[in-house]
Amino acid sequence: MRYLGNIAFVASVIGLSRKRLDIADSVGCRNMIERIEFPAPSQARVNPKAAWNKFQAERSDYPMSQKIAFITGGNRGLGFQTAIELKDAGVKVVIGSRDLAQGEQAVAKLRAAGVDADVLEFDITKASDAQAAYDYFNSHYGRLDILVNNAGIAAGTFPGTGPEHSATQVAADLLHKVFETNFFAQVALTNALLPLLRKSPAGRIVNLSSILGSLALHADPK
Repeated sequence: MRYLGNIAFVASVIGLSRKRLDIADSVGCRNMIERIEFPAPSQARVNPKAAWNKFQAERSDYPMSQKIAFITGGNRGLGFQTAIELKDAGVKVVIGSRDLAQGEQAVAKLRAAGVDADVLEFDITKASDAQAAYDYFNSHYGRLDILVNNAGIAAGTFPGTGPEHSATQVAADLLHKVFETNFFAQVALTNALLPLLRKSPAGRIVNLSSILGSLALHADPK
């Protein structure tokens, strides 16, 4: 019926008021003719202001005056700077920190910089913390607008001269540790928070990586 609705719209635009259109049912090949009578254009015209007011009224029970963001590992580095950058957008930022004391210190700095920030004790490798994060955002806000998967580890020595930086020498247990933290745990957290992200009209998921994930750089013999 969407097809018929589009025809009705075109008909009203070109002025086919009170005229009948013969529409063949070619899809079912039943040779059946359906006769549709369209209203006059004046009856079909929509008031844009009224439509907007209706849309706003339907959204009135869904407060979206401030977006809510969760930044894992947000007590330092790129996560902390991301929280700073979200200040101008008026975003409520909740940073996840494994060490609550360090997280509280980071929040104090963020608030001093004008960021509306809170801290949640959070370890990306703990499944129970993913559930705790869901419970926190669900009880406090009922939704989540932005998830920044920033927490991760960089196992090995820097600069990259050790065996862990060679695909043929890296230890299997180190690979498991890095992938468990930087990949599987991120997927688990994202899946846990998806129901809340879907409640946002414009949910966003941001996954951070680094040059350590660059195949081009690691394939360079130099």
